[in-house]
Amino acid sequence: MSIMAGYKAFLSEDSSISVDHILLDPSESHHLSRVLRAKVGATVQVLDGEGGLYQTKVTQIAPKAVELSILAKSVNKRPSPELYLVIAVLKPKAMDQVLKRSVEIGVSRILPVLTEYGSFSLDSNQSLIKQSKWRTTLIEACKQSGNLFLPELSKPCSLKNFFQNYQANRTEASQGFVASTEAENSYLLEALDKTKAGTDAVFFAVGPEGDFSPSEYRAFASHGFISSRLGGSILRSETAVCYGLAVLDQHLRCLDRNEESGN
Repeated sequence: MSIMAGYKAFLSEDSSISVDHILLDPSESHHLSRVLRAKVGATVQVLDGEGGLYQTKVTQIAPKAVELSILAKSVNKRPSPELYLVIAVLKPKAMDQVLKRSVEIGVSRILPVLTEYGSFSLDSNQSLIKQSKWRTTLIEACKQSGNLFLPELSKPCSLKNFFQNYQANRTEASQGFVASTEAENSYLLEALDKTKAGTDAVFFAVGPEGDFSPSEYRAFASHGFISSRLGGSILRSETAVCYGLAVLDQHLRCLDRNEESGN
């Protein structure tokens, strides 16, 4: 189920909810009342980012406090297998595009990494600021696209730390692919033939504009990631993300449908 056209809002941790009412946080209240100019009596769809969708009606409105009456609620199940994006931290505009497209396609988790050829290094304060901005972008993309699931956003980390966490938490039913420009590698669609029924998560990694380094590609290979080509030309990182995620999403949806039908 997805969101229909009309007014939309997000139920953040700063919002409050009772059995039959929602009080939106100041940011969402401002956007609904001042930007969208919703009025008392207007119907608003509120998503919680975890598959919950509330059909509501505006009962009280103020610049920083909009109250909604809950008319109905539906709970939706996250699609399976889950799709995880491992992305080198990019320049702001490119990163925004990656975040928006990831939401639209349905990525479950986004894992930003700092790489050898990347142009960014973040201290703890910068990381928190980036995460806050990125989360806002993800929420807006959810409301715009109708995706009921807000991707989990990991704290930016080194590729070494990513591999440590990956090794500790991955399951036998997960698989990984890394975008590559090397001609000897199979195309992603060909590599996906190795994806078997029962896969619970697929990781897709895309490097910075300068690409992953040879040692980083070796590290991916040592952790079971399959290097895969995406097209006949060299793509920008944000283009590679869209290209690869679209191919993966279609393949996984077909795989899931075949499992459900018993084929």
